[in-house]
Amino acid sequence: EAAAYATQDQITAIQAQAATAAQQAAAAQAQAAQQAQIAAAAANQPAVAAGIVFIGDSRMVTLKDAVERNLGSCAAAVVAKNGSRHEWLHDTGIPQADKIIGKGSRVIINMGVNDLSDADKYAKDVNYWAAVWSARGAQIYYASVNPVWANSYGMTEERVKLFNDRLKGQLIPQIIWLDSHDYLMGVGVHASDGVHYKDDTNLVLYQYYLSMIGAI
Repeated sequence: EAAAYATQDQITAIQAQAATAAQQAAAAQAQAAQQAQIAAAAANQPAVAAGIVFIGDSRMVTLKDAVERNLGSCAAAVVAKNGSRHEWLHDTGIPQADKIIGKGSRVIINMGVNDLSDADKYAKDVNYWAAVWSARGAQIYYASVNPVWANSYGMTEERVKLFNDRLKGQLIPQIIWLDSHDYLMGVGVHASDGVHYKDDTNLVLYQYYLSMIGAI
């Protein structure tokens, strides 16, 4: 009887090993398929690649406006929309930016304040496209969600920190993390409301971004 039990244990162990091997094979297959997908997408070099691309939400819109108002023009091609969340990035922002990102492009993504519980979704999309764009010869940066103050949207500094830590921990090595949050806290911030900044702070942030990517 003991022998029969041992055999059952062995069968169970063999089945477990087979299941693990099948899972590993499926994972390897999925990874190979994704690598092929990335390679195919990477081959689509744009006719004209933008030197600098900013991707973001209303904070990027107000930054662009402040830069154009005070400096005359913005050095970056800005793909941004007020109130945008991960869904916009996935459906609209990335496809728009993809058309102008190629060899030599420097890309800064700064999103998440409107959906602070979706760090995992951002990581998945950004990692995939950063692999594509890096293979084309671009350099990708993710700028942390920047400080917030009392507001009616449920955005808190605690949630911002959790988002930044969670996202940063998942990004692939090809993405350079820019800690603009702590930089702004250090230099001082002038807010126009609980979420957006006054022109002087937006200009400081713009100079920080350009200096961190080696554009000035």
